[in-house]
Amino acid sequence: MIQARLSPEEESFIKAYALANNISISALIRESIFEKIEDEIDLRAYEKAMGIHLKNPKTVSFDEMCKMVNG
Repeated sequence: MIQARLSPEEESFIKAYALANNISISALIRESIFEKIEDEIDLRAYEKAMGIHLKNPKTVSFDEMCKMVNG
C-alpha cells in the first residue's frame, strides 16, 4: 500500500474530480501515476530520437519509414 499526505484542499479537489468523472479515487490516482510515467518515457524516447535526427538530419517518406519499422 502507498500513502500520500494531502492538504484538506487537495483531498477535497481530488474527491470532487473523481466524483464528477464517476471514477474511484484509487483508480484516478493509479491511472494518473501511470499516465505520468508513460508521458515521461515517451518524452525521453522523443528526445533521444530528436538527438539522433539532429546529428544526421535525413528524411524518409512515410512508406520508407513503415518498411524500416516493419522490416
